[in-house]
Amino acid sequence: MIMREDFLQFIWQYQQFNSHALVTTLGQSLTVLRVGKLNSHAGPDFYEAHLIIDDVKWVGQVEIHLTTSDWVKHGHAGHLHYNNVILHVVFEEIIKIFRTDGSEIPCLVLKDRIFPNISQLFHQLIAIKDTLPCSFHWPHVSPLTKRKWLETLSVERIEAKTAKLREHFLLMKGDWEQLAFQQLAYNIGLRINTEPFLQVARSIDIKKLQRLQNLFQIEAILFGQANLLGDEDESITDEYQLQLKKEYIFHKQKHNLTPIPKGQWRYMRMRPSGFPEKRMAALAGFIFQTEHLKSKLLTLNSKTELNAFFDIRTSLYWKNHYRFGKKTKQNRSAAGMDLIQRIAINFVIPFQFLFSEINHLPDIKARAIELLNDLDVEDNILIRNWRKMGIIPVSAAESQSLIHLKNEYCDKRRCLNCSIGHAILRGNA
Repeated sequence: MIMREDFLQFIWQYQQFNSHALVTTLGQSLTVLRVGKLNSHAGPDFYEAHLIIDDVKWVGQVEIHLTTSDWVKHGHAGHLHYNNVILHVVFEEIIKIFRTDGSEIPCLVLKDRIFPNISQLFHQLIAIKDTLPCSFHWPHVSPLTKRKWLETLSVERIEAKTAKLREHFLLMKGDWEQLAFQQLAYNIGLRINTEPFLQVARSIDIKKLQRLQNLFQIEAILFGQANLLGDEDESITDEYQLQLKKEYIFHKQKHNLTPIPKGQWRYMRMRPSGFPEKRMAALAGFIFQTEHLKSKLLTLNSKTELNAFFDIRTSLYWKNHYRFGKKTKQNRSAAGMDLIQRIAINFVIPFQFLFSEINHLPDIKARAIELLNDLDVEDNILIRNWRKMGIIPVSAAESQSLIHLKNEYCDKRRCLNCSIGHAILRGNA
């Protein structure tokens, strides 16, 4: 079996080995009073460990390695930060390790002490090919452990989205309105056209759009910047498209606008309601009816408020058209429930988290979590697979948790970083 350093850390942290009559490789008796606190930053693996070595109490750091030679490979030799290591825990001792003052660091070898059943179970978990490696053990893990872990993962997933949003925020030098506009455009474009929608939003200042007097002008600029109105010398038969094009040419010259390059938009395998023209019309309608994007976004904390906020009214033309000159009998809302929920999960809630973190306003973060818990469970291939395994989420918070669990833990076999994995390996399942 292949041994891993993170598995040894787990073994030490939870003392999953035979601790009877412990001795170091120097022949010193060893008693573990406290294993120490796991260090997630640079430096030794555990700090504030309490040990008794040959009847002398020590308080300090513990370093974990597969072999003692890893001490040298990892560049610890001669490093002053490692002078406070009071115990070197390894799977196997190859060489002796010394501090900078020449004193030998006591070493504990775990090779013949790790409980065989836990080692076998761990290797089974990381080797199994199932989507959920611990599917056999999952039903036996306590509901409290699972609920607390899913709550943790829910927040962890929001924080991951928030971290990406922070990068955009820094690029915009703190302009919350422009950030909101760009991220709204990105998410309203659906997966296949997110990038060109973002390009359009980046090409114009939201404040210019908000100062316009009517929806027609906003549509003209957005469609023009999107390069969806046709070439300047192109013959156009649709009267509405022609009017928008004339209006755009005026604003293009007035504001020195540059449209995005042609050929960006995708239509394959897409319903007419998701075509770029329909989505752009929805974006224009939203900008026209919504002032002060930032302040409105920060107040949302329920599904009802969210749906009211995204009750978008487009111009009459788009009630029965899905492209210029292409009519439809369907008169669907500009933003359906699935789209609203996707925007909430991927943009609204991370936006609230980011504002809360930067301005130290925990109440806004609490509202964001409330909103996620109020949203319906998503319906996608990942969630359908969880349901097949008998794991039924009851809210978007739980479905997001399960998506994060699969993508960031199960697929990567990070069982040692997972509370479910810990419970199973520690015999609590």
